[in-house]
Amino acid sequence: MITEHFPLRRSSRQTKSMVEKEKFDAMAEKLKNKEEEGIEKFATEEKKWGVRSTRPFSKGEFICEYSGELISAEEAKDREARYALVPEVGCYMYYFEFLGRKMCVDATADNKRHGRLLNHSKTNPNVVTKMVILDNVPYLCLVAGRDICKGEQLEYDYGDRSKMSVQSHPWLVK
Repeated sequence: MITEHFPLRRSSRQTKSMVEKEKFDAMAEKLKNKEEEGIEKFATEEKKWGVRSTRPFSKGEFICEYSGELISAEEAKDREARYALVPEVGCYMYYFEFLGRKMCVDATADNKRHGRLLNHSKTNPNVVTKMVILDNVPYLCLVAGRDICKGEQLEYDYGDRSKMSVQSHPWLVK
């Protein structure tokens, strides 16, 4: 018998689906624990606040959640109109589609989370959004779009190119 002389070896390699499940489970755990490790808020000249890394991030690594109240797009439009009446409050809306419905995370109320403070970059974003669904609820995760060095400002493309938005916020084209 061959196994008397050669012990049976088992591969420790994982399938792609096993690796993806581990990544998903790790991100879900960070969402549940409201983790925001490795980032800090800082003052900027042009946009008041920004977020930067305090450690390196690898491509695809969870950074933080864009956290706020999950509402319908219709409710979001009503709120945007109200927020426009008080410009100093600002407006932190993230629109997206989930199960064929237009939805929005309204992060205008300051919940002390950092996701709402990441700034925009159309030309050189280093963060992307990934939707994670837990218990049939969508969560917007901000993950590293490429390897990120310690001290880099974290930015993603807001995707808003509407004429009205660009007139109000010319930095959207940068």
